[in-house]
Amino acid sequence: DSMEGSHIYDGDLVFVRQCDTVEDGKIAVVLVGDEATVKKVRYKNDLMILEASNPKYEPKYFTPQEVAEIPVRILGQVRFVRTDFD
Repeated sequence: DSMEGSHIYDGDLVFVRQCDTVEDGKIAVVLVGDEATVKKVRYKNDLMILEASNPKYEPKYFTPQEVAEIPVRILGQVRFVRTDFD
């Protein structure tokens, strides 16, 4: 439910354009260690910030060193989402 504010819900089909960078403010699929997540990517003062669009989740901040060591990698930019209604 972390991206509900962007109308991305559990079970939705997310269409992604594969790339390794995105512009500030774009929604992306990001690999943090061995876990993939969908978040808005921000850049500020040499930090990569992953923001949920649900205010109950705090942003996650990563220094350049953490980006390299964890690693934190952008897998692609979210282009659109499909919701199926059963």
